[in-house]
Amino acid sequence: KAGSETVSVPVFKDGSAALEAEYVFELGNVDDLKVTDPTFDEILSIIRACYIGVEVASSPVRAINDMGPLAVVSDFGNNYGLIYGKKIEDFSAQLLGKTDVSTYIDGQLAGAARARSWPDGPLSAVAFLIGNLRKRGFAIPVGIKVSSGALTGVHD
Repeated sequence: KAGSETVSVPVFKDGSAALEAEYVFELGNVDDLKVTDPTFDEILSIIRACYIGVEVASSPVRAINDMGPLAVVSDFGNNYGLIYGKKIEDFSAQLLGKTDVSTYIDGQLAGAARARSWPDGPLSAVAFLIGNLRKRGFAIPVGIKVSSGALTGVHD
């Protein structure tokens, strides 16, 4: 978890390293959902908190991002860590579609975006993950942090 302090994150030496600005959702009791394909309202009902965060992507394969999305998806190690910062106190689904997110690297703007609303926005990532895990019989622990997918792009 990050606040105003500097956070060090290890990456693969001589591999690839990138970061992605993301929303991070903390889930409550997913067992309360009785379906495998949750609706928008059902997803909202189990989100305990939302944070602004960063996914750290790193792989021993230096050129993985040049190989395309199938290579990235195949290399689970490319999702190497998660940094989550300040909790969004007045979180709502409407807020996600109204919030601009910017990524700066060494003081330079690397990417900027506004999250899309349902059904193609960050909450869709949560719905997909829950549905996929439940269909496969995996437990989803209370308090797990789920990242939403890159908002401003993947930045090496």
